[in-house]
Amino acid sequence: DQIQSIKGQYGAVYRFNGGWIGEVNLNLFYGQMYKITLVDTVDEPITNVHWNIPQGRSSSERQPPPRPSPQHFDISYGPDYESIFIADIADDEDVVEIGVYVDGVCVGASVFEDSYPLEILANTDEYHLNKTITFVLYLDDESYEVYDNVLVKGLDTGQYSRQTLNAQENLFSLIELDRTGQSRNLAVEDSDKEDTLQPMLRLEQNYPNPLSLRTGIQGHVQTSIALSIPENMPVELSIYNIRGQLVKSLISGEINQGEHTVGWNGRDNNNNKVGSGIYLYRLETAKETITRKMLIVR
Repeated sequence: DQIQSIKGQYGAVYRFNGGWIGEVNLNLFYGQMYKITLVDTVDEPITNVHWNIPQGRSSSERQPPPRPSPQHFDISYGPDYESIFIADIADDEDVVEIGVYVDGVCVGASVFEDSYPLEILANTDEYHLNKTITFVLYLDDESYEVYDNVLVKGLDTGQYSRQTLNAQENLFSLIELDRTGQSRNLAVEDSDKEDTLQPMLRLEQNYPNPLSLRTGIQGHVQTSIALSIPENMPVELSIYNIRGQLVKSLISGEINQGEHTVGWNGRDNNNNKVGSGIYLYRLETAKETITRKMLIVR
């Protein structure tokens, strides 16, 4: 009764109208980071929190199942997110993925798996405050639909009304996409498909994150970094500390077009275990650089 919300890397639950919305059967996994918000009436911190770690379970059983990654949206990630729950999409048989944009930048996306509510983690911050969130549907005919006006559920009234959804107004939002009103179809013309659908340079969030270096908790110590290369090219994939100093070089040289996964065991170029803290991993090519963050705990 003291908890208002629980936010993890892959999703959240929020107290709403006497119940919960989100992953109601949310499992908390040891070694993962969670942000817990208490209700306003709690004036003292909760100190009696304990992990129940079943013995004899494999490391994969102690990790959250990975969610499918959207392939048609290039997401700009941030340190925090707001949850957008889609309660329904009209005529959803042709929907493949849903993305959300602010100021023309994709801040979140999810693969549609034929179930509701669908949660999208929108990586917004104070810079996006009160700016319109645009919804983009990627369809199975390789076309896009864009919606600025959607059905938004009032958290106080419980009623839906057609309006724009603004970033950072609430911890979470409930919407429906009835695919009417102001929308436009961005179907890709055949003559433009070759240019539009070119593969992109991608760098995914490492998994697991955080990486625990304590043996016996996660078994074999390693985190995996997935990347996609649009063509054969020389690349650099390296780990840096928060001061920008090189810690570990993972790839240095030409690799082939396609998807690759690289493991890191939390050791530096001298094979020493690194300390706890935030680290940066950076993918560099001659044309582009992508940087993401990871957390190491010991």
